[in-house]
Amino acid sequence: MLYSDEVTISSLAPYLDSTKTNVLVCGSLNTTLASNIAKTLCENPQYKTTLIGMPNWDGIRQLDKLDCNSLEVIYSTPYNFSRTDSAGYNISQSYRDKFYARPSDMVYKGYEAMYHFTHLLLDYKYDFINHLSENKYTVSNNFYIRPVTLQDASFIPAYLENQNLYFVKKVNGQVVSVTTLSH
Repeated sequence: MLYSDEVTISSLAPYLDSTKTNVLVCGSLNTTLASNIAKTLCENPQYKTTLIGMPNWDGIRQLDKLDCNSLEVIYSTPYNFSRTDSAGYNISQSYRDKFYARPSDMVYKGYEAMYHFTHLLLDYKYDFINHLSENKYTVSNNFYIRPVTLQDASFIPAYLENQNLYFVKKVNGQVVSVTTLSH
């Protein structure tokens, strides 16, 4: 257990084995902590490690700068955008032409959400809620939206959640694979 953002090899070493590949699960949304753990593991290559993290890790730029063969970083995300396919390229070019800047992931997420849900709303004005997972208006990602109940006996869901996930694996700051969680 780590109780601060400060990470040293002495705080991690009791949980690591230099003769095997280690798997560390970091269930914290604290991006500073995640960056510090990754940096510390890279500085100690005797501990080959797979570091599994949270969905917000896709925004940690320090993980893209790692130059480290002894560390794999894996995190989940409900979005996986290709900026090289025609849709991704067109979104990128339109954004650059209008704002003279590179679009962030929020641009792609916003465009996809508006495109997907607006078309479904137009098609199913009175039954929209039952068609949220239809994927006939996809841009890059399929949606698998399901109700989540917080109490076992509750008939009414607390909220709806996209349960389609991608697992992204990075080595040396580069994405080496993306796997879809099948439902």
